[in-house]
Amino acid sequence: MARYHREKRLLRFVLMDVDDLSSTLRQHGNFEFKFKDYTTSQLMLSTITVRNTGNCSLRDISITVKLPGYHPFAQISCSSDSEALASEVRVTALPTNGTSPEFAATLPFFNPNERFSFKILYDGPSSVCEISCRLPDTAVSVLTVSDLIRLNSRRDRWKTLTSMLLAAALACGGALLGAHSYDVVKKRGADLSAPAQ
Repeated sequence: MARYHREKRLLRFVLMDVDDLSSTLRQHGNFEFKFKDYTTSQLMLSTITVRNTGNCSLRDISITVKLPGYHPFAQISCSSDSEALASEVRVTALPTNGTSPEFAATLPFFNPNERFSFKILYDGPSSVCEISCRLPDTAVSVLTVSDLIRLNSRRDRWKTLTSMLLAAALACGGALLGAHSYDVVKKRGADLSAPAQ
């Protein structure tokens, strides 16, 4: 008999802590980054990980990433441990005037447990990216690193509690079985010692 397998369609985004790439250099005096015709002394890197945490493939995925605030310079790239996956992600910058840059990404299909990352390099102050992704019958979650740590901590506590309850149940079952076996042996001993009628 085939085992019933419930389909779970889950897509998870994790917003990593923003890296201030220019903070270390500031300790050594004045400096500037130059990108073609643009110059800045403040450079940030935001990383977003994307993972299919369900048990089935997702198809025709469309994602929009928005970087709130005024950022005249902003570039995005995609990376993954799988070169084939990274090459399938198509990312384009949407037209803006430097205020709240937006990027659109598409992916034809995304297999269970696959993962890739967006890396956004931009100037100006640190910003928290905004994610938009709508897929039919799919639960989409956007978490921070702190959210993910809390989620994993709760999951670990639940696993520990489940293991303790299972161990206690097995111990009780073993004790009951042992007591029953003792009663059976005791009864048999009594039967053997009784005088024959």
